[in-house]
Amino acid sequence: MNNILLSIIPEKNNLEEIGLCYVGALLRDNGYDVSIFANSNPDIIYNHIEKLRPDMIGFTVYNMNYFQTLEISKKIKSNFPHILICLGGRKATDASIEILSECKEIDYVITGEGEYPMLELLNALKHDTPIDKIDNLTYRKNGKPVRNDDRPTLEDLDELPFAMRDILINERINTANIISSRGCTQQCSFCASSVFWKPNKTSKQWRGRNPDLVINEIKQIQNQSGTKFFKFLDCSFEDPDYNLERSMRLANKLLECKIDMAYMVQFRPDIYKKAQNNDQYMKTLLASGLSSVFIGIEAGNDADLKL
Repeated sequence: MNNILLSIIPEKNNLEEIGLCYVGALLRDNGYDVSIFANSNPDIIYNHIEKLRPDMIGFTVYNMNYFQTLEISKKIKSNFPHILICLGGRKATDASIEILSECKEIDYVITGEGEYPMLELLNALKHDTPIDKIDNLTYRKNGKPVRNDDRPTLEDLDELPFAMRDILINERINTANIISSRGCTQQCSFCASSVFWKPNKTSKQWRGRNPDLVINEIKQIQNQSGTKFFKFLDCSFEDPDYNLERSMRLANKLLECKIDMAYMVQFRPDIYKKAQNNDQYMKTLLASGLSSVFIGIEAGNDADLKL
């Protein structure tokens, strides 16, 4: 149990799935032989699997690629029954019991943050130890799905290694995905973020990385791939403080280090209220390389916001 493939069937090619990249980095740091592969054509992924013959495959699943992932899993199991298949991601988190109930080809499901649950699962399988205490794991016991307890979210993101960049480098993608935080300070009823990033009362809603480490990762990515384009996947880049200190600090760090880059961020619509109180905020972000902003439009009228 040492040869691990992490994969996703994206809507478009050249997707650097950041969650998989973090899982892969932790596994690789712990001695596992990890490869990561993404392609929108399931046949190409299957051919890759046929050549590699991994011990386990970890697929990230969303609603958009769920049924394609199940189909390829059936094909894998029919030809290589020894390969274990584990699902993770948003869809897996929402429906782990249903997935194992409906699809016998899936062996395990990881819910929520997957880095340490995946490592603990592989270690347990490798050393033939029990898996019933691995939080965030759903598995079968006597043929029936069992979902273990939810674990609190990881408090210190800085303990994780930098994400794997194999897809970025091998596929020559021109935009690198990166995070400076996980979670969101809000708990909007219509958004999946609070469900995924705050599975229980002991979990923190929002956690940020040390800006110095974010800068170091950007430098490393540029050295490895040469890319100048980055997309911050933070739920809301302006979090967690009303006076925007954290994101302002990160932008100033980019300026101090004279990093040549362009980047995209995501903001909530009320960012304008916060930015009104700091006339240097947007000017500093623009000077540091901000090129695009995605605004999460929540509703078209006040009535819908109160639903």
